[in-house]
Amino acid sequence: MGEYNPDRPYVLGMQWAPMVKAPLVLDTASEVGYTFRTATEQVDRVWLRSTSTPPGRPTRTELLVNLYQADVIAGTGPVRKLVIPCASGALLAGAALAGSATSVENAVANPSDPRHIALTGPGAAARFWFATTGAAAQAALFRRRILDVSVLYVMSGPFADLAEPVTLGLERPSAGVVWPMDETLTGPALHEAATEVRRSRLGELNPWWSTAVTPLTTKWRMPYNWAGQASPTSGLTAWAASGGTNINVRLQVAGSALEDAVFHVHYLALEVTYGEENRLGGGGLDISEGAGQQGGAYYEIPLFGMYNYGFPVSMRRGARYAVTVGRAHSGQLSVASTVPVPVDRLGTVDALPSLRGVQLRKTIREGAVPSMETVNDLPAIVLYEGSPLPGDADSRSHVYLAQAIGTVSERFFGGDLMQRIIDDKAGTYVWVRFYARHLPGTREPLYLYQADPADPWMSLGPRATISVDEFEMLPEVADGWREVTLRLDPPLETAGGGGVLWWAFASSAEDEAPWQVLGADAEPGSGGPSTISDATYGGAEAFATIDDADDRSADLTLMLIREMDEVTGLVVQPAVQPLAVVDDQCDRPSGGIPTGIRYHRLAWNAVNSEVVAGWGAYEVQRQDDTMDDEAWETIALVAAPNVTAVDDYEARVGVESRYRVRMVHRIGVPGPWSAPVAATIPAPGVTGTRVDVGALILTSNHNPAGNLAYVTNQDRNAGEDFTFPEARDVELRAMYGRDYRAAFRPLERGGVEFTRTVLVNAVAVPAQTLDRGFRSLRDLAWDQVPYVCVRDELDNRWLATLLVPSGSVRRKRQRGQMQLAQVTVVEVADTPEPVDGGPAPCEGLRPEGHTTQVYAAADTPADVGWNPLAADDQFEREVPAGGFGSTDIPGDPWAVVSGPPEDLSVTGGVGVIQLAEPLNANPYFETDVAGWEPTGGTFVRSTEHAHEGVASGLLTPSGEDGFVFVECEPGPETVPGTTWRFAAWVRCDVSRDVVLSLYWFDDDGDLLDLDESDPVTVPANTWVQLSFSWTAPEDTAQVAGDVYMPDEAPPSHRLFIDEAGITPEPVDRKVVTGPAVRDVEVHARVRITRPPGGEPINAYLHGRHVDEQNGYTARLAFVPDGTVGVGLEMLHDGEPIVLAELETARDWQGEEVPVGVGDWYWFRMQVRGQVVRASVWKDEPGSYWPGWTVQELDGTLPAAGLAGVGAGLSPGN
Repeated sequence: MGEYNPDRPYVLGMQWAPMVKAPLVLDTASEVGYTFRTATEQVDRVWLRSTSTPPGRPTRTELLVNLYQADVIAGTGPVRKLVIPCASGALLAGAALAGSATSVENAVANPSDPRHIALTGPGAAARFWFATTGAAAQAALFRRRILDVSVLYVMSGPFADLAEPVTLGLERPSAGVVWPMDETLTGPALHEAATEVRRSRLGELNPWWSTAVTPLTTKWRMPYNWAGQASPTSGLTAWAASGGTNINVRLQVAGSALEDAVFHVHYLALEVTYGEENRLGGGGLDISEGAGQQGGAYYEIPLFGMYNYGFPVSMRRGARYAVTVGRAHSGQLSVASTVPVPVDRLGTVDALPSLRGVQLRKTIREGAVPSMETVNDLPAIVLYEGSPLPGDADSRSHVYLAQAIGTVSERFFGGDLMQRIIDDKAGTYVWVRFYARHLPGTREPLYLYQADPADPWMSLGPRATISVDEFEMLPEVADGWREVTLRLDPPLETAGGGGVLWWAFASSAEDEAPWQVLGADAEPGSGGPSTISDATYGGAEAFATIDDADDRSADLTLMLIREMDEVTGLVVQPAVQPLAVVDDQCDRPSGGIPTGIRYHRLAWNAVNSEVVAGWGAYEVQRQDDTMDDEAWETIALVAAPNVTAVDDYEARVGVESRYRVRMVHRIGVPGPWSAPVAATIPAPGVTGTRVDVGALILTSNHNPAGNLAYVTNQDRNAGEDFTFPEARDVELRAMYGRDYRAAFRPLERGGVEFTRTVLVNAVAVPAQTLDRGFRSLRDLAWDQVPYVCVRDELDNRWLATLLVPSGSVRRKRQRGQMQLAQVTVVEVADTPEPVDGGPAPCEGLRPEGHTTQVYAAADTPADVGWNPLAADDQFEREVPAGGFGSTDIPGDPWAVVSGPPEDLSVTGGVGVIQLAEPLNANPYFETDVAGWEPTGGTFVRSTEHAHEGVASGLLTPSGEDGFVFVECEPGPETVPGTTWRFAAWVRCDVSRDVVLSLYWFDDDGDLLDLDESDPVTVPANTWVQLSFSWTAPEDTAQVAGDVYMPDEAPPSHRLFIDEAGITPEPVDRKVVTGPAVRDVEVHARVRITRPPGGEPINAYLHGRHVDEQNGYTARLAFVPDGTVGVGLEMLHDGEPIVLAELETARDWQGEEVPVGVGDWYWFRMQVRGQVVRASVWKDEPGSYWPGWTVQELDGTLPAAGLAGVGAGLSPGN
């Protein structure tokens, strides 16, 4: 089914409303398409669909299709160009070298010398090949996107005498086919008159993409590529030389030329325009034969892989992609046809997050970059895979081609217009939304009810009604359509057990003035099921009935909506914003100068449920005693669900204000209001000495940092003047035949205007700070805010712009200087402009690391856009073993949660976490075997084999003793109850069993106990890692280990031992830093220095680390089978909980991310609201963030916490 219900479970039904029709004629300068989330893993062609065919035969017209990752549609980077010289050529009939040229390539290498090729008489021709296999071409074009191929040329001759004197074509001599590309070559009559190097564009699609077919035998096209990969594809390397199925550029004089006509070729080269390869797939189609017909016109365009040229396009199920189409430039002949190629585009006013239209503006100008814009209009492009044709459609393709308009009148009554809605979510739905319009003269209301499937005329209970008068009060959206949102009576209770809910429209309106309800149709004129109708809202299960006929390819836009969550915990607290003194040298308060502004600080509990997935905003409203009882004004629309506080600097002074908050869904449906909370800003609204009369408070919720307050007049009896500008706009006009003059007034009111002189400073001011007070006032007047809220202590308020025309400084005999400024207040609004609440708290800890050492660096991935950073650390310091020190921003110390502090250090610009350093002596045997004692044989250093470094220890049995082992001396100190791990890599000349043992010693060095692993069979001549863990018994003080060969061991059973180390277990390190934030994103670069053994090697990212018992963790596992896995875990009250099992990571092309020793990987974790998610991808050129690998909803740990990194070795490594 299609992705037309993205807000489930809060919204059920078809959400896409095609109110706008925007047909488009395809051109060569742009591509149009949409973004989507794929439901398949492979695609090999698309259907571009339209309701109309071209109005003529589009000869040589070619269409192209491209498939991108959704975030790199315009990601080619700056356009670059490469000129490739001619490497060789062949002279055909009528062609000759001239001007002392020694070869074809010599003749056309330099446009300024006399050397050239002469083409004499009708049909004269020459072939040219280019140095496309050279090092320069390979370095520039390998795995790059070729945007255009052109032939640069300089020619002279009698071009004015013929209409098409010389034709440029692409030829495959072995096939005997010349494919003409350009018939408009031109030049001056004489070489001396040449003024420029001309260009013949071959375009972006290769007609000779296959070695097995020709442009005459296939209509398929492929984008140019440097070299073909999948057989039988070929690229520009086939243009390098003659022979085989190679291609050449051919110049040929027209057959109508005179016998003595001579055309001179002075210069010829290939120009390739290229950028970074940002496509997953691409393809093209020659539509000279017109469009196909099936439920409308369609063009079936092939789609080939671009990264692996010619192979099928692989995608990752659930990832976001973009598919676009356009008209291709494929040589001058491809754009010669004037027949337009129209396509349909339907659009909504507000795009769905799951489907967004895109338009790409292309460019081939050197140094320029393409641009992409999001639009609401979507063409119908269906992606297909498999056979028989047309194959299986990607159910997340956008398939709707036309509006479906259902009519409701007394003729088409109950059951004649219906929509089925999938019932797969249990819940209570109280709202219904649809789009409707009516013809003039409609008087009867429109009804909607849940219909009985057995008898659609009968209602099952929930229903809604809208009258014509109520409908007319709604705003028109487009073309008469209005959005209707009604409350169901009674609410609908869904079971969520599957099946469909039937909803019917009805009205007694007359047939001449019916109601109409909007929907979308994927196959106009065809009501039966098909591969296209399977990708509609409900597929074959949920569809519309229009005019009493079932249409399985059509759906009415009809939504059932739950009540939104109620906001709780609203509190309003009084607060004071301090005002800085003008003169920082004066530490005593001054009379008549406000020291602070009183305001209200609002806070509430976050909405933290599934509705966050369809988040719109928190809406905050204010009401005060000067307003009507039903009037409220919106002061904030907070877009981030985790921003739960707003400061209000614009409430009236001296009167009670009341506040309420609700959440609004993304589609505009609001939840219930919170209970109002009252608060009052006491007069005069400011703090300070002698400021209770004449206060003028200048504030803005949009930029509180610029807030100011002054005293204008301390005389309680002084008058204040106001001007009403609208009086100037009244025109009095004498009219013939009428006594008195008539007054004509504008429809708009003019507000209030007044001028005041404010006291900026009343103490002695040094010369260097004289202008500081004026500057703050002028800056506020110049600030880019919707208005400045001007208030006084008498509950007056004006939303105004400020004018500061002048200021003055007056000397006072005893008090030095007094600064005064003239301020004109011009009222510009009477309704507050809501603030957006600001960005969500961010979150930018970015460690990077590998499993035996974890580095933290400050490289910022390009796609991180959150600000400000919660923590940032460049590690540009030296810290000895014992810790990391403090971060650069904000300067909080790194704290070790698990593992000894001595395993942490900072050196060489990186933070290092030492994970697993063996604590026994000499585990690697690089110089000797000191610290190890053999029994039943000899133990020496050997360079014959080594698993790590250059040497290992060699245990050779004597053949005389039944016990053959080598034991390390007791070393690591321990305490009872701790777990220790002994691991070693072993290799034997023959296949045999090997055992590991752990010895436990007390304080006196006496052996307490010995524990052995089970025997492990080691294949001959194969390195195998053995691992054994055990808990230290009572009275243990030291631990040792041995490698033991059980049973009979002759001298031929030589055993090589390397990396034999004893370490505490679990091998786990965790380090965190602050400040504590609730929502956080952590990035890390991770690598491993050796392959995993029997179990994964793990790296971790941590968020909301509240304490050692609570926090979220993302796990990156390097798995022994060669794959990379990502999982999510939580520690709650000390109990480890798996939120998401390991999921195999896939790259942006859908391929499994492989384990590469020494390779870097980006590891990303995000905790936001209830959403916890993580992903991984390789850090290499051409690799992109693939989207989230794992994602879960969990509200167990809502509190803010620290963020950090960690790593661990699982048992078996």
